[in-house]
Amino acid sequence: MKAFIDYSQPDTTFWTAYDQLWAASKYMPAFESPSLLRYFSSLSADAVAVYKSYREDGQLIGAAFFHRKKNVYAFLSDYKTDYSCFVLHQDCTDAEIREFFETFHQEVKKENWSLVLNNNPMWVSYMDTFARTGKKSSLFWFSAQSSVCPRLEEKCPESLRQNLLQSRNNRYKRKRLQREHQTEFEVLEGDADLAGWVSDFCQTHVIRWQDTLTPSKYQSEQERNFLLGCLQAWVADNRLVRFALKANGVRIAFVIGLRQKNSLIYHSLTYHPEFHKYSPGKVLILYLGEWMHEQHLNVLDFGDGNEPYKYNFANIERKKPRHFHFQKAKLRFHPEGQTHCRRAEQPGTDSVLPGETTAAPENGRQPNAQSPTPQIVFVPLVHARN
Repeated sequence: MKAFIDYSQPDTTFWTAYDQLWAASKYMPAFESPSLLRYFSSLSADAVAVYKSYREDGQLIGAAFFHRKKNVYAFLSDYKTDYSCFVLHQDCTDAEIREFFETFHQEVKKENWSLVLNNNPMWVSYMDTFARTGKKSSLFWFSAQSSVCPRLEEKCPESLRQNLLQSRNNRYKRKRLQREHQTEFEVLEGDADLAGWVSDFCQTHVIRWQDTLTPSKYQSEQERNFLLGCLQAWVADNRLVRFALKANGVRIAFVIGLRQKNSLIYHSLTYHPEFHKYSPGKVLILYLGEWMHEQHLNVLDFGDGNEPYKYNFANIERKKPRHFHFQKAKLRFHPEGQTHCRRAEQPGTDSVLPGETTAAPENGRQPNAQSPTPQIVFVPLVHARN
């Protein structure tokens, strides 16, 4: 196996190989889809690096994309993601997976990277090997619980549909909406009315969060264009499904959905506040259950975050820790012999290191300026020499 970090802009030959790798990967992760990473690469200019792993015959069997910000490397998919991961060929042996990650840690050390990996889906099968090899490496390794991913996981589509229909209150809200308004469930795939749909989504999102402490980021034309660019990339990779609930011909609730193997990722949503009494977001989920049943999908993945409404449906909560890797020589020594390595998490905050990059919140809202500041904690690791 030949594996290395490449700082050159990916060329056509590599993208062709990556297209094949992603299509043959075990999970076909939506946030590492080829067109999306091409789009993100175009935004990062010269700050992109790719870890590539080839078999002796030249077949690409593993890859991961990173970008640099303030001298810290993070997953390129941090631009817009619910979780980020490495992409490995589904036929990789256990030995190849172990070598892939062992070599990765060696390359990180050789290149003297400071690495912060956000939103790691630890339920992915090879992440145990990633963590185990990282802890055995000569790098400083630290893992902090960062976020969660509530999911509804069922054995079959029919069980998922029945689970979503359990709530009598949600069924009542749907019937009330249907009784008082002419309702329609809209499903759009491909690029049909994409620009118009995105415009409706963003306008509704702005209205939903106006006059709150967390106004919508979609007030910005740049953010609206970025969202459109992401959706266009997912269309190209056949990942995107857009859902809307209409009342009297007007879209009042929206979900950006992403296909991923046997699951649907409930990536982003909004609804018009005038219809709040009908709980249109929850009503839309009931329709999603019917659609998923028809599509033979048995996992509804609610994406990043622990918003209370998700737990009305989810039956499991998956952890998404953040991993820090860097040379031990980069540890900052405290005069009393303690090492500054993290910040304590408070409700609504993330644990970060100085100079690291963090992903934008996927609720589409601006960060609350009044959020509490993370407390700096000094963790005793090694003693400084006099």
